[in-house]
Amino acid sequence: MRPLEDLYKAFLRLIDTDEWDDLSTEDLVEEAMSDWFDLYQSALLLFKFPNTGLETEDNENFKNNVSDAEINVLAEYMKYEFLDRLCTSWENTKTMYHEKDFSSANLLKSLNETVKRAERKAISKEKAFYRKLEIHSDCTQN
Repeated sequence: MRPLEDLYKAFLRLIDTDEWDDLSTEDLVEEAMSDWFDLYQSALLLFKFPNTGLETEDNENFKNNVSDAEINVLAEYMKYEFLDRLCTSWENTKTMYHEKDFSSANLLKSLNETVKRAERKAISKEKAFYRKLEIHSDCTQN
């Protein structure tokens, strides 16, 4: 079994946010872990054909031995889900609407482009994962 913490670490390496910087109490740690687990579940739906089952046991460990490649694909999809949530959240952008020299349209365009880039990168990593499986499969058959 592999701990979900490995996935969370891979995800946190991909993003630059202060959303989870203050994990000073047990409650804050549990809240962050719950949030990461929700992102994992959303990412899981996007990963079409993993090599192994990606289900969890007790919400702390994978039931199967998940590879580093699968962790990386899941982490990229978690990043995509995180950015998508960030982009679509009015709370994250409404404070900026009061500035006169601020263009909300430019911000939203930039945020949407960032989300699309994250999605393309996740899909690209998933395709690379499948190619790796095909090459490995071809090598073991010969």
